[in-house]
Amino acid sequence: MSPNSAGDNQVAASRITEKVCFVIAPIGDEGSATRKRSDTLFKHVIEAAVRPLGYKAIRADMLGKPGLITNQVISHVLESPLVVADLSGANPNVFYELAIRHAIRKPLIQLIQQGETLPFDVHGMRTIPVDVDVGIASAAKDEVKRQAEYLEANPDNIDSPIGNALALGSSNDIVVRSIGKMLDILSELRQSVDKLWEAKPLILQSSSDAFLTSLLGSSPEYLADSMKGYLSELHRTNRSEDR
Repeated sequence: MSPNSAGDNQVAASRITEKVCFVIAPIGDEGSATRKRSDTLFKHVIEAAVRPLGYKAIRADMLGKPGLITNQVISHVLESPLVVADLSGANPNVFYELAIRHAIRKPLIQLIQQGETLPFDVHGMRTIPVDVDVGIASAAKDEVKRQAEYLEANPDNIDSPIGNALALGSSNDIVVRSIGKMLDILSELRQSVDKLWEAKPLILQSSSDAFLTSLLGSSPEYLADSMKGYLSELHRTNRSEDR
């Protein structure tokens, strides 16, 4: 279930002008469960989907050119005609490379392990659920191929949260800029709500203003004030129920 041999898959940075599909994914150590899963998805979902379209699928561990691996990876993220990103497990390196690809608005396909939840910032992006289960893997392969074909036919219709935000923020249209600002506020609000939800058990055990300030200290002032009011109400309601 491993990918093709290293000799078949090694691609130097100087060959990025080829029709390369660069795969961003959690790889893991040789022999680990993460590596086995990554190899399986690479071969039976991603490579199987893009090879009929003429793409050569490669992953960071298949880069054969000597030198700094990080530079080679970034070069492929920037220059490859197609990138497929497996967001499973919320791997920090994957999201770092994903952000770069989003910023340049080039063809990108997102995957995630079935049952996992996408982070808010990329929740609006169409993402294909995947699994090593034969039926799910087959459906994912077909969807990857369909999206790749669409991206080839519509190279200028690339959507991404970072690219959209940059376009909205730099627009000369005051209405468009206002929409961009509202989206920023919504993103900040969601982050504050997520932080609050994660800390709920601690909140119910503490009424300290210092604790609330510590919890929400990094939130924008217009959000922090509202959230502190909500927290006070949460305490009051919880104590009433305890009686």
